[in-house]
Amino acid sequence: MRGLSRSEVAVLGALLPSVPGGERDRIGFARVPRTTYQSIRQRAFRAGWLEERFVPTPASVGARAVAIALGQPYAERRREILDGLSADPDTVLLWASSDTVLAVTYERATGSQVDPEGSEAREDRDPAWRRSCRVRVAGPGSGLPAFFDLEGAWSLSVMDRHPVSYPLGLPFAGAEGNRRRLWDPGQNELHELLSRPFADEDDGRLGPLGRIRIVRRGRRLLASGRVQRRLFLSLGALPPVSDRPIERIVFVTGECRPGTEPGGLLGELVRRARVAPFLFGFDPERILLAGLSPGGSRRADPDVHVLPILQRFMSRIEVIREPIGSLRPILEHRYDRLAIPRTVPSLRPRAEGRSSAPRPVERGERSVPGP
Repeated sequence: MRGLSRSEVAVLGALLPSVPGGERDRIGFARVPRTTYQSIRQRAFRAGWLEERFVPTPASVGARAVAIALGQPYAERRREILDGLSADPDTVLLWASSDTVLAVTYERATGSQVDPEGSEAREDRDPAWRRSCRVRVAGPGSGLPAFFDLEGAWSLSVMDRHPVSYPLGLPFAGAEGNRRRLWDPGQNELHELLSRPFADEDDGRLGPLGRIRIVRRGRRLLASGRVQRRLFLSLGALPPVSDRPIERIVFVTGECRPGTEPGGLLGELVRRARVAPFLFGFDPERILLAGLSPGGSRRADPDVHVLPILQRFMSRIEVIREPIGSLRPILEHRYDRLAIPRTVPSLRPRAEGRSSAPRPVERGERSVPGP
């Protein structure tokens, strides 16, 4: 496989930040000719290097929490665990290697209930897992300040520059009042935004969502904070960076040390060690983070060791390292899987004389493509 060219690295670095402005600003940021930028941008989406998604707040889809689970199941239980997670419509992301499983799940307020007080303890004693850690982000004392935001690692490790918009977390604000309403006139548009990348007509491969026309109510949803427009880097599909290779994904878990602020750990890693985890979540008990490990001599700042920083904020630290190509994306940011009721009239203009009575709309589930 060929490596990424310098122009491709620069264009990806201009696309990843979430900043206001149009294509002209990103072209200037990439410092490449317009035609080069447009060609590489189109190639990145068609080849699957980048995936653009609409990410909902938990409350917008009736969820009370988001759980991140990382573990290594016993070999004889691995298939059972993966099948169960894949079949659960609340699972929006599932990565798996021969040893390690990473899953992100929206815990909805309806359907199967999970005891928030006892779930962590039960999982730690689950005989199906050799080792496991679960972080549940639900309210005060928990957070997801970095949610698969690879702009920080790309800037620091590949381009040797400061990040622009990192870190971007999972949005939790907005839509809290929707649970008190029988139906919300914005749910139709939310459903369409989440499902649009996987629509039958383009199969999610014809280009970025920036080419999709969003109606006024959809724009209002974005402006309200109920849904966030995100661009994710697909590590498994990305060609290697020849002169600054990224070799591994490193997962770190541990217990929060009393008297420390978990969010402070993220700032210390970025400022002192020039390490930008693309995933960083914590609850009152635990911290879970994931980052990229560059090859060669471009690891952390040689004058600053990462482990002492971690030890100031965490105890009982465990580290899992996986080669960059070993984690297979079984589910990759599939927010369309979240069940959203569509019991309100269509928001599109209707033909004269047609009834505007609400009717339920059934949505078929498409199979998940292979890697």
